[in-house]
Amino acid sequence: MRTTLILLTAALCVVPAAARAGEQEPQSADAVRAALVGNTDCGKNADGLDTCIYFGADGSMSGRAGAYTSKGRYEIKDDGSICMNWENRQWKSYCTRRYPDVSGEILAVDNGGQVQFRVKENLAGNPKGL
Repeated sequence: MRTTLILLTAALCVVPAAARAGEQEPQSADAVRAALVGNTDCGKNADGLDTCIYFGADGSMSGRAGAYTSKGRYEIKDDGSICMNWENRQWKSYCTRRYPDVSGEILAVDNGGQVQFRVKENLAGNPKGL
């Protein structure tokens, strides 16, 4: 009985963030545009690297994850999903929906339910010089 309780407790502690995000509604296209266009998101990518991405008003983007940098293009779809295509093929290109999390972060969740990016800060403009 004690072993079962310990395993159940451990399982509850590792509930994927995507499952928690599923309890929230994804951000609308208008909310995504307001947050991203001309601004910078900073947080952790799926590999756990500190990451910042600047989203230009012209659909261009540039990012830094740890010591790695890349440029690319993004598109915000009518359903609020954002599709990102990076020039550096070492960076993963994907489409995500943005969900507010109970932690106060914004989770960028792909179609498979995986969190690709945890936004900890949304900064006005390009203060990181990306």
